[in-house]
Amino acid sequence: MGLPDFSANMSVPFYAPVAAAALLVLMPVRWMNRFESALGALLNGEGYGERQTAIKTAEYLKKVRKNFDDLSALFAGQDNHRQLLSYEFRAISRILDHTRQAADIAPVKTAVRYRSETAWAGYAGEQGVSGDSVLWEELPDGNFVIVLSDGMGKGRTAAAESSLAVTTVIQLLKAGLDAELVLKILNSILLLNAEKEVFSTIDLGILNQKTGKMKFYKIGAAPTFIKRRNKQVESLNVSALPMGIVEGIHIDYVETSLSPGDQVILISDGVTDSKREDAEMKWLTETIMGIRSKDPQTMCDLIMNRAVENYGLREKDDLTVATVRME
Repeated sequence: MGLPDFSANMSVPFYAPVAAAALLVLMPVRWMNRFESALGALLNGEGYGERQTAIKTAEYLKKVRKNFDDLSALFAGQDNHRQLLSYEFRAISRILDHTRQAADIAPVKTAVRYRSETAWAGYAGEQGVSGDSVLWEELPDGNFVIVLSDGMGKGRTAAAESSLAVTTVIQLLKAGLDAELVLKILNSILLLNAEKEVFSTIDLGILNQKTGKMKFYKIGAAPTFIKRRNKQVESLNVSALPMGIVEGIHIDYVETSLSPGDQVILISDGVTDSKREDAEMKWLTETIMGIRSKDPQTMCDLIMNRAVENYGLREKDDLTVATVRME
């Protein structure tokens, strides 16, 4: 509007911005949207179109997620089979929300400050088949997760249950579900097979590699030990029944801050039972303190060797040691 005067006077006349502001105030919303689309297409081409598509997709996912949240609330508090439906609907809701966030136009990313070095050692108590399973993986959000499960009993049945448990936990966490919901879903899955009386413990650690804080969810699991850089050894424990025994399981966790060089040591109860007369597990604390190596594999192997020595000629249970060193 001010172009003619600008050409003549080399300055923008006052009425141009005033008229433009009035035009924007009075313009109907639908006209404004069309104007924005036309202007964006002119200035940004295909990039603008992709942005608008992403915005519409995110809004649609948000609405669908709300529907699944409502369905989850509808089935909450029902019997076990219907309770599982509630968890499934909540899981779908979280996956949709995770997808929406992943497709954000300009997601806020925080640089990962720490890395994790992991190792494990195991001993099979029956015919070379261990009832313990351990997995670890870095999640899409940059968190590092490790999970150890001890299947009740020995042999292939225990191995199948513990393998199912750790795989389910890892996959659901990768899908974007929070740890509490993941563990409740797993508990309901195991309850569906409860007549066979096959249960599993869960020892889950989630390290935030941005802040250095680590959460520990322990469902019937043995204590976790942390060896600090100053060689001090701490133990963490949470009392809870194993998975698949009771409905409506209460999920709790403990959290601690780690520093570069700290080592987290997860063990199965086969290790703790190797010296039952030592209820406070002083032998394990002393063993960890006496290991000078910073290598996670060496830490696992030496603890395993000491536990096997403790059993002597007694029949040995399945033993597993996993170590995470933060760098």
